[in-house]
Amino acid sequence: ALLIIVTVFWLFATFIAQKSGSYFEIPYAADYALIFVRIAMFFAALQILSLFLLVHTFPNVAIKLNRRVLNFLVAYTLFVMGVAISPYMFTGLKTLSPIDPIPGPGIGLFGVLALSLVGSSVFLLVKKTKHAVGVLRQQLFYLSLGIIITFGLIALSNFLLLILFQNNKFIFLTPVYTLILFGITSYAIVAHHLFDIRLIIRRTVVYSAMLGFTLGTYSLVIFIFAAAFGGENAFNTKTFFENAIAAILIAIGFQPLQKWLTQATDKYLFKAEYNPQEVQSELSQQLGQA
Repeated sequence: ALLIIVTVFWLFATFIAQKSGSYFEIPYAADYALIFVRIAMFFAALQILSLFLLVHTFPNVAIKLNRRVLNFLVAYTLFVMGVAISPYMFTGLKTLSPIDPIPGPGIGLFGVLALSLVGSSVFLLVKKTKHAVGVLRQQLFYLSLGIIITFGLIALSNFLLLILFQNNKFIFLTPVYTLILFGITSYAIVAHHLFDIRLIIRRTVVYSAMLGFTLGTYSLVIFIFAAAFGGENAFNTKTFFENAIAAILIAIGFQPLQKWLTQATDKYLFKAEYNPQEVQSELSQQLGQA
């Protein structure tokens, strides 16, 4: 989730930086473009750390990285993020359209972060895919494919060609690169059940319905009282009873509705959850009767 959120902000900042000449007045367009270039680098550093943590952790849920290593990576990433929004990462712009930033001494710090963590991520993906079997191998294969293609193209067009060869002709394709990752990941989620999104979907369905029930019940009670007795804005005895009745109806119906929605989503969307203790107890009884 963090990787997706950071990627969205990074894409937004990159897009605004590229289109600054169209969105801002000419005397200030270059200044705004440089600001958004630095913001894009700010999110790019966090994006790289998020990618590494995802690759290192998957398919587990909890982060297994050594605490000292994790603290060092977080501290170094925060330091690079601070440098990214300073004049030391990019000192200025050569041209506005197409945008061509001038690298500063801080770009080396970002390069170390990118090369070490992206390189480690690719190595871990290849290693995990090689030793995995069954469905997990398919999941890791598509995850590796999307990450290697996307971040390989980003590194090639946004950094290597730009910094080493001053070639900025392919920066505008950055959003397309991320679509490759999202497309391959989406396919892996649908076809090979990459990531367990059942809890997210179930909570979205259940709590959206509960919110609708709460608002609907309250609105219905207010509407009935207003139609029967006429609408008033002042707080009086009638409005007190309206709110009281609405609250009682919501309190009575909330828990049963939540339970029914949870069972319905388990039944029609997913396999219902089980209680490990109940399963263990039933298994013990069956073995005892055998």
